[in-house]
Amino acid sequence: IAKKLKPGSQDALLAALPSADYRLSLSDLANEGTINFDRIDFRAELNDAGSMLKDLDAGRDPLAARRGDFKKAYRSKVDNTLQPYRIFVPAVYDRAKAHPVIIALHGMGGDENSYFDGYANGAFKVEAEKRGYIVACPKGRQPASMYRGPAEQDVMDVLAEVRRVYNIDPDRVYLTGHSMGGFGTWAIAMHHPEVFAALAPVAGGGNPLELSKIVQIPELVVHGDADMTVRVESSRTMVEAAKKLGIEVKYIEVAKGSHINVVVPTFKDVFDWFDAHRRKAADTKAAAQR
Repeated sequence: IAKKLKPGSQDALLAALPSADYRLSLSDLANEGTINFDRIDFRAELNDAGSMLKDLDAGRDPLAARRGDFKKAYRSKVDNTLQPYRIFVPAVYDRAKAHPVIIALHGMGGDENSYFDGYANGAFKVEAEKRGYIVACPKGRQPASMYRGPAEQDVMDVLAEVRRVYNIDPDRVYLTGHSMGGFGTWAIAMHHPEVFAALAPVAGGGNPLELSKIVQIPELVVHGDADMTVRVESSRTMVEAAKKLGIEVKYIEVAKGSHINVVVPTFKDVFDWFDAHRRKAADTKAAAQR
């Protein structure tokens, strides 16, 4: 394929190869137990891979014009494995304009499909389409990774892939997640405070002692007071610590809210929060003194 590519297009087209390769490897991955048979339409995936390879063989980028919800993959520099992610590109996407992006982190036991297939059959995508947001959902390696180590790298690699392919506004990069993804939202932002414009952890928690690293990042926090999976005190502690540091924070505590039923009804609040915020420069000196 590489020999047929036009000058200047080789990098972009070769970067699309992992998405086709991943589809071709699905049966092996299923046999290894790393993906769920029930979540894969193997015939559709193989047909898609074949179509993509034909485009690539003809020197065309098979993904450049796609809109809506689809799966992509990249080859990790950590261990040379193919890592999948799911992406939503709104119909209004225009390469000539910078667009906002949300990285959405799934909960424990989930994967890159959770935000798009679950939560009222993809209500997050509906809101993203209304507002013109690109959304990317990393797999995060293992389903119980807590977004540490290689899983955290996966999140940042997916963001880098999205920024490479699409015209992303650097001041409108947002991070949200539910449950384990809520914990990951806080933790990853603390490790990369220069990247994100605003956060929206849902039914999560974190280390309040490290909030001083992200004093410039506004936070919308959601939790149900009847959550029996992650106790509401996890968010209350973070919110209290954030307020003491002068962080802009909005806390939605849902009366009689469970671990699950608080998510979909607050999607609008999450997008409203992101709509209202742009990235602020980190005051590293002030943070170091706290």
